[in-house]
Amino acid sequence: MRIILKTALSLALLAFLSVGQTSYVNASVLGFDDIDDIDPGAFGTIPDGYGGFNWSNLGFRNNSDDAGGYPGGTVSGDYTAFNLFGDVAAVGPGTFDFNSAYLAAAWRNNLSINVRGLLDGDVIYNETVVAQYGTEKGSSAVEFVFNFIGIDQLIFDSFGGTDADSNDGGSGTHFALDNFTFNNSTAVPEPTSLMLWGSGLGIVCFVRRRKRS
Repeated sequence: MRIILKTALSLALLAFLSVGQTSYVNASVLGFDDIDDIDPGAFGTIPDGYGGFNWSNLGFRNNSDDAGGYPGGTVSGDYTAFNLFGDVAAVGPGTFDFNSAYLAAAWRNNLSINVRGLLDGDVIYNETVVAQYGTEKGSSAVEFVFNFIGIDQLIFDSFGGTDADSNDGGSGTHFALDNFTFNNSTAVPEPTSLMLWGSGLGIVCFVRRRKRS
């Protein structure tokens, strides 16, 4: 009887822990390669409404024949996003989960990028990553996993680093951003988790009934 009860409690605990984790099953990925359908050209500002967000101080560019480290940060197609003028950039509003993104430096080695997730104006997530410079396509792109759950604004603030020797004379704290992965709403329990949870509780209740009888 004790073995059955322990098994039931283990199932319930496993389900409880998995319910709290973000589900990537329905995640959306913005690779910025379809943006040319909205705003044709090799360079421009990401229009509000793209992917369901407003994009503050974020542009897009075609890096198929581009200089600097933008090609190094491109992992899908030829397009990537970047922070205009190397300044602070933001994404929002609307409640969403920011799962991950590929980041690279456009002109510098060891570029720091502070990423903050806000809800109702309060910072609830704050993480700084370090991006690198590279000229070959995808060579310096690193996928950073953030798991910012239930935010309504995302802020990117880049700083530091040193100019790369082969940066074609460019300069600034610009970064390349690709494959922006997110969920439109906070995580919900998956069917498997719910089944485990129900099974665990069901066994516990059954054992208690047997004890009483």
